[in-house]
Amino acid sequence: MSEQAKLTEFQQVILDAQNNKISQEDFIALFLNTKFYVAIHKPEDKDAQGFNYHVYDSQKVEGGLCVVVSEDDDYIQRIGGVELLYLKGGDIIKTLHPNLELSIVFDGGGIGLPVEMVNFLKKSIDLR
Repeated sequence: MSEQAKLTEFQQVILDAQNNKISQEDFIALFLNTKFYVAIHKPEDKDAQGFNYHVYDSQKVEGGLCVVVSEDDDYIQRIGGVELLYLKGGDIIKTLHPNLELSIVFDGGGIGLPVEMVNFLKKSIDLR
């Protein structure tokens, strides 16, 4: 089986977006509705509510921080994720801190959303 046949629909869309074969609007629409695994940290106080996303150093911006998501829970665990949530892209965007990048990754590829794009999407979702 070829590598192409192993790709999920969203992974193929990432490759299409990188090769300008799909519009940014179509990419974003699919991203917002696709479910991803994301690593979290819960408060040490067991009675406390909420969580924080696990952040990594940015690969693009010196001093920047990034949240990494993947359709593959094993990928997130291999990069240090212990506790995972499984959320739609839109739900992740809504809950991200405004100064975080987002990297959508899979074995063999991925795509990054810079802070400006994350903030734009966050505002767009809030207007709905």
